[in-house]
Amino acid sequence: MAAIKLALQKAVSLFAKNNDMQSAATCCKELAEFHEEQRELHAAVHCFLQAKDYYGKPCQLPHPSS
Repeated sequence: MAAIKLALQKAVSLFAKNNDMQSAATCCKELAEFHEEQRELHAAVHCFLQAKDYYGKPCQLPHPSS
């Protein structure tokens, strides 16, 4: 179970670092659902709120070099 949690946390970080906010939000939602199943409700709420924030952020695409 710990491996699932760690993998999702790493995925969120990588997606956010690469400005893929949609994927970061999806991973946050999956992590929140994992916490729900484990009855870790405070952590679940935190992850759901983080997912909401990521869903609200626009993706920043890199600018092409001139």
